[in-house]
Amino acid sequence: MLRILKTRGFFLVGVVVLMSGTYIAASGAAGQLFRANSDGRPHQDTLKISIQASGGSGENSTNLSFYVLLPGALQTVSVNYKNTGNTPASVWAVFPNATALSALNTLGHYGAVHLSSAGASAVGDVFDSTNLNDNSLSCGTFSQTDCWPLSNQYEVAQSIAPGSSGTFSFGFEFASAYSVQPTSTSTAQWNRYPVPGQTTVVSSDGAGFGLPYDLVAVPPGIIPGQPGTIIQRHPFGETVPSPRSGDEFSDHLKVEGSQATMTFFVTSPNPHLEVTSDGKITTVAGPLAPGTYSVSGTISDASNDTGTWTYTLTVTAVTHH
Repeated sequence: MLRILKTRGFFLVGVVVLMSGTYIAASGAAGQLFRANSDGRPHQDTLKISIQASGGSGENSTNLSFYVLLPGALQTVSVNYKNTGNTPASVWAVFPNATALSALNTLGHYGAVHLSSAGASAVGDVFDSTNLNDNSLSCGTFSQTDCWPLSNQYEVAQSIAPGSSGTFSFGFEFASAYSVQPTSTSTAQWNRYPVPGQTTVVSSDGAGFGLPYDLVAVPPGIIPGQPGTIIQRHPFGETVPSPRSGDEFSDHLKVEGSQATMTFFVTSPNPHLEVTSDGKITTVAGPLAPGTYSVSGTISDASNDTGTWTYTLTVTAVTHH
């Protein structure tokens, strides 16, 4: 799939309640687009997807802070994003730390979260909950009228054009009945994790406080984290006279949908054609006799994107006049 651009952020809380996050722009997200040259043969253009953040603090302008969170008072922090690539992109808010997310989802009725977006192609009202509970054993079926935990990712803008911008906002409120106070010698830290009784704890997430987040730009229709499809674009075959099907013959498979390291596998081999792991095709023991020679296989990359490919070499006889 087209690679994701992202910038990381973090939400923290202190005596001043701090929500700090990382902004993730789909860094390096590029795909391949094939168009025809005047001679009918394709050439490729690079499609770049990128986003730039502003409005927060920190190196990437993505750290967001709550100041003096009081029970019963909603506080909202926002970060701006802009599509600085050359192709439309959808923007997602992703919460990659499962332990921090699950800790937030132990608040139940004592916490409320409101996610929203504004600007070009914004979703608008993204998420609302006044019962942050991710325990399926006690909740049964999750629903907006009962237990409604914050999930790990949400689309905040759909297919925004290059140069367009928007805003992602995170609102949080402690319920009026919330009465947990820090000691007189400590600083209040919002969303400490892990906490006793939380549903999910991943050891590699570590311990801390706040809520790490990513703003992720992806091609429209792509969901962050899900494997994509690698598509063969060119060539599907070639026609050559018999004398040109010897050692000097070679071709190379070209695909789109991946920026990770790809490997080509042969599932239907042909003894007269050799295909390397990087997609180069050569003949074996040529020149070949007139006829058709087909080979096919699969492609996969380090991001678990997959696809299929096929190639047919047609060898023609030389006509002597």
